[in-house]
Amino acid sequence: MKSELGIRPIYHQLEHRVEAHTLAAFLAYCLIATLKSRLQALAPGLTPKAVLEKLVAIQMPDMWSKPGKA
Repeated sequence: MKSELGIRPIYHQLEHRVEAHTLAAFLAYCLIATLKSRLQALAPGLTPKAVLEKLVAIQMPDMWSKPGKA
């Protein structure tokens, strides 16, 4: 499971930080596993890596408006 999670060595000094790091890695793994499962059902042939590469390209523009103008 460690290889699938991709956990690298953890150099945190405090136990709660190690646990938080491991939790974050586990939650990321759960999201990828869920995405993979959903893609197999809804879009065979599409991989989680391909989806994430597409999502990286999406940018949120900053929008500003002057007071009193819509």
